[in-house]
Amino acid sequence: MIKKILSILFSIIQIYVIAQNNVQQVLNNRNEAIVSFSTKYLTKIPDFKKLSIDKIKNDTITVYITQKQYNKLVELNIPLKQEQIPSLVSNFKMFNINLKSTNEWNSYPDYSSYISLMNKFSTDFPEICKLDTIGYSVNNRLLLALKISDNVAIQEDEPAFFYTSSMHGDELTGYVLLLHLADYLLTNYDNTKIKNLINNVEIYINPLANPDGTFKTGDETVSGATRFNANGIDLNRNFPDIEDGNHPDDNEWQPETVAMMDFMKKHNFNLSMNFHGGEEVLNYPWDTFKKRHADDKWFQYICRQYVDTAHKVDANYMTVFDNGITNGYDWYSISGGRQDYVTYFLHGREVTTELSKVKLIDAEELPAFWNKNYKSLINYIDQTTYGIHGIVTNSKGSPITANIKINNYDTDSSSIFSNKKGLFYRYLQAGVYSITISAVGYISKTVDIVLENNKKTDISIQLEKSTGINDTYNTNILYPNPVNNKIYFNNNYFCNNNIEYTISNINGVIVKRYLGKKSSFNINLPAGVYIFTAKNNKKIFTKKIIIQ
Repeated sequence: MIKKILSILFSIIQIYVIAQNNVQQVLNNRNEAIVSFSTKYLTKIPDFKKLSIDKIKNDTITVYITQKQYNKLVELNIPLKQEQIPSLVSNFKMFNINLKSTNEWNSYPDYSSYISLMNKFSTDFPEICKLDTIGYSVNNRLLLALKISDNVAIQEDEPAFFYTSSMHGDELTGYVLLLHLADYLLTNYDNTKIKNLINNVEIYINPLANPDGTFKTGDETVSGATRFNANGIDLNRNFPDIEDGNHPDDNEWQPETVAMMDFMKKHNFNLSMNFHGGEEVLNYPWDTFKKRHADDKWFQYICRQYVDTAHKVDANYMTVFDNGITNGYDWYSISGGRQDYVTYFLHGREVTTELSKVKLIDAEELPAFWNKNYKSLINYIDQTTYGIHGIVTNSKGSPITANIKINNYDTDSSSIFSNKKGLFYRYLQAGVYSITISAVGYISKTVDIVLENNKKTDISIQLEKSTGINDTYNTNILYPNPVNNKIYFNNNYFCNNNIEYTISNINGVIVKRYLGKKSSFNINLPAGVYIFTAKNNKKIFTKKIIIQ
């Protein structure tokens, strides 16, 4: 009996060792592996939010891991099961523009064909389409975006919208759907609804945000695609995080991350959507913590509209969680996600959409997924034409960059700012709102607004110059917050000149120090959350600041 038990134990150990060896072999070849383990081990893992969670089902969690993460899991004696790699299940049907001039959207464009298609859109429709370069990947592949607008060469006084896909390189349903969407918009400009969108919204489309991951094994195929970029980094854990600082994954910002952050800051997108795969659901903020976004009901409303429209085509599509929608944290919490970065630090509004349960679907299924989603994709863009559309100027009619805050409503960086033209777009669910518009050097103004769903309300706000520091906005001791480059401090708080000012990161490390009585500070720090402290021998002032 003892021999039998020992034999069984030996067999289990052998299976475990073989599994570990197989995982190591995959890591050696791909810089990433997929494993699953029981959720009961999560409490043993420090900072489990840094894991690239693929899914949690019942009591099993599936994750993509790096070599470093694998070593840690082994060190913690967590039993791991190796999982199948989605991009290696078959040879996927590819589209080569040199071999076939007509794209039926039932294949995956190879890298050169992708570049050619993006260029072809802009050359075939030069009056309404322009190709823009976001940046370059680790391996110097292009990160591209199409701009579609009626006056494409200039920045118009219109809301800016952004679709982007496949920052996880093996999640590629969105890659083809966004190419198909660009083609549909451009070839249907004579359609009344499409013309209205193109004439009134600046639409940007980035079909492929991680080309190195997608074309891991070569430019000719998506077979073997990886989730991570060429450096083995999960780009959707690589953005600044509300709770966990500028580098929540303990990695430097990747070239793709820096390029995307710069591009989004430049264009100040008001509404965006980020496409993934592995489930069929719309995921809205927040991802990183349990507290609800101030616009939680509005997020649910626009997500519900997207899913309900898709259900008219296929009632069995997008049915998980709350019938196809979920709060991100309620699903599982992550750090360093793009959705929260856009919504918190850039004051935009972004939703994450998981388009297909299978990350890399059979190419012949792509037209079916297009049919399920294309009306929802168009209607989602249309959301930018609703809500409050406003402009803030001074008494001479010059634009003002101002803070627009919904009173007794906005929290956790949910207020927005007018752009350099004084324009702002605030999306809200139907209701009556009290809004305060504030700017440095001007007297704040509060107005009441009545909003209806799926309708636009235009307002024009004129602010008068302040003659002192006693208006509503400037009685703040520290302003503006969030801040871009320069922040002001009202030194009437202190009565002497022996003041020390420090700016610390969220880990308490001082990154800036100033001495003597000062009223303004030029800040040259990466975007993120910091702590500003001013103190002398009698008083101390501390406030969290957000650097954009």
